[in-house]
Amino acid sequence: MRHPIAYVRQLAFERTPRGAVAAALGPALVAGLADRDLDVVCAAAQLAQREHAVSLAPNVVRAMPKMTDIRLNVLSSAAWDLGARYDRAQMLVSMLPNAAAFQQAFSELLGALEHHGSSSSGEPTEAERKALAARWTKFIAQHRADIEAGRAVPLSDPTVTVDLVPHGYRLTRGDGTDWP
Repeated sequence: MRHPIAYVRQLAFERTPRGAVAAALGPALVAGLADRDLDVVCAAAQLAQREHAVSLAPNVVRAMPKMTDIRLNVLSSAAWDLGARYDRAQMLVSMLPNAAAFQQAFSELLGALEHHGSSSSGEPTEAERKALAARWTKFIAQHRADIEAGRAVPLSDPTVTVDLVPHGYRLTRGDGTDWP
C-alpha cells in the first residue's frame, strides 16, 4: 500500500482480504484516500466501504472533489454507505459549479429526490450551475433529516421546485410521467 508504483498500491487495496482492515491498516487507508493517483483513491474508498470503516467517511468525502465520472460515483457510494450522507450531499453541491464534475455530481444529488429516471438536453451555463448550487444548498439543509435517513423527497413535496433542475432536464415519476 506504500509501494512507489501507483498500480501496485491500487492492487494492494483491491486485493486486501475481507476482514483484514485492522487498526494497522488505518494509516495506509488514510494515505490511500489522499493519494495523487485517482485509481488508488477509489480502491482505498472501496476497501473502506467493504470493511465498514465508518471512521474514514470524512476522508472519503474530502477526496470527492478530485473525482469526475465513474470515480465520483465510487466515492459517493462509499460515503453514502459509510454514513456520511449529509456531508456527501454538501460536497456534491459544492461540485455543481465545476463543469467537469457537474453531470455526475448532479446525478448523484438527484438521488435525494423520489424519481425513477432523468433525462436532459443541453448543458447548463456556469451561471446556471452556480445558481443551482445555491438552491441545492438550501434544499439539502431543509431536508437534512431525510438525507441522513436515506429517504428520498417526493416530487410532490412543496420544497421540490422546478428551479432545482436546469432548463431542459426532466425527471420521471413512478407512474411514468415527467416532472416538471
